[in-house]
Amino acid sequence: MRPPAPGTDSSPAVPALAAALPELEHLLAQQDPLEAKYSEAMDPVDALIRAWDFAAAEAALERLRFDESELAERLLRRREEVARFAALKERMVQRINAAQPPLTKRDLALRGLGGNVAGADASAVSMRLATGKQETLAWDGLGQGATEKLLALVVDDEITLPVQINGKKRGDLTISRDADQSAVEQAALALEAVQAALDGKSPRKVIVVPQRIVNVVA
Repeated sequence: MRPPAPGTDSSPAVPALAAALPELEHLLAQQDPLEAKYSEAMDPVDALIRAWDFAAAEAALERLRFDESELAERLLRRREEVARFAALKERMVQRINAAQPPLTKRDLALRGLGGNVAGADASAVSMRLATGKQETLAWDGLGQGATEKLLALVVDDEITLPVQINGKKRGDLTISRDADQSAVEQAALALEAVQAALDGKSPRKVIVVPQRIVNVVA
């Protein structure tokens, strides 16, 4: 068998790849404008998320609409994700305000003068320092250490389950670890992405694998 001539390749995959390149380039050309459109729409939302202003981020997402099915699905998933962020922040506020005895700055890995955490609301966390002065930190100024400590306060009693429709993942459900099957089913069916996929129809069956997964059979 003669060796291939210079500049050629004896592998049959090379001609096949060359023939497929125009189609791949066409697909990439279609995808890039979609990605650019989605990223541009998400830029102001991401800025609100970085500022921990999840309520404003949710409102901004509600105003967004995409005609492209791919982007519409991504938008639904993003709305659910930000809704989970908002719920986590709300539970953090509740835990801080309900803590007895009050949390200390040390409990939240906050540097500086010692003191107690006096309270929290949607905009900030307030501390009463040992000197008697008041200190206020915006949520996005707490730092990673405090964020991790706060997450540990609120996620121990919850679990996040993937939700599928006919075997295809449509979203995630964050719910109490102790929720019964009925509560899990109702919460899964209430997800915006699931309602959109069902399009007003009732599911044939909802299969809940405890603390693992929810599968909706349409």
